[in-house]
Amino acid sequence: MKKIFGLVIAVFAVHVMSAQTVTVQPVEREVAKVPRKGLGVNIELDSKFVEKQWKKKLKDFGGKSSSEKGGVTKIEGATITELSSSPVQMWTKVEGGKGTTEVWWIIDLGTEYVTSESSSFGTAKKILHDFGVECYREDINDQIEEAEKEYEKTVKNLEKEQKEGESLGGKIESNKSTIEKLQQENVGLEKEVDQNKKDQEQLTKDVATMKKKVEEVKAKLDKVR
Repeated sequence: MKKIFGLVIAVFAVHVMSAQTVTVQPVEREVAKVPRKGLGVNIELDSKFVEKQWKKKLKDFGGKSSSEKGGVTKIEGATITELSSSPVQMWTKVEGGKGTTEVWWIIDLGTEYVTSESSSFGTAKKILHDFGVECYREDINDQIEEAEKEYEKTVKNLEKEQKEGESLGGKIESNKSTIEKLQQENVGLEKEVDQNKKDQEQLTKDVATMKKKVEEVKAKLDKVR
């Protein structure tokens, strides 16, 4: 019989975070040796994950992209209808590491840059804010999917142990009517039954724990704002 005490809890733990509030701030970055003002958002997620999501977002704007020094991406002829009816030019970069990431962008509308003094600042801020919210939601949904898979796996393990317990119990009843030499086997089977009961008790607790964790992760969706 496999010993599976606390197996699921040992290999999987859901990190319950506090409510994630996305805040967009004005930033100033030196691009092509020229200080430029723009907007930035800090996201408490791994930079690789955020960069992947940001690349998807940038595709929505179209335009021609090119790489500049320092890992900066320049996009010419981007279409951001919320900001301008004409194509715009932008510079952007995803910076950070594990657990914390900053995404910033500098937008040239042709007549002005989008800064905290611009009338278009609020719109650009909302786009970046909504992106941050979507990152958190996507991450939480990934956690929910993982938690649900582990929960289902734990339930199946419990069902397997329950069936094994029934089978062992049946063997004991059958062996009671057999010859004396099978009594030694019964001793071993009874030990297995005792172990099985302990396994079932532990897995029952694991199932309840995983169900609670799934609910906790799902509840985080309501905390994203």
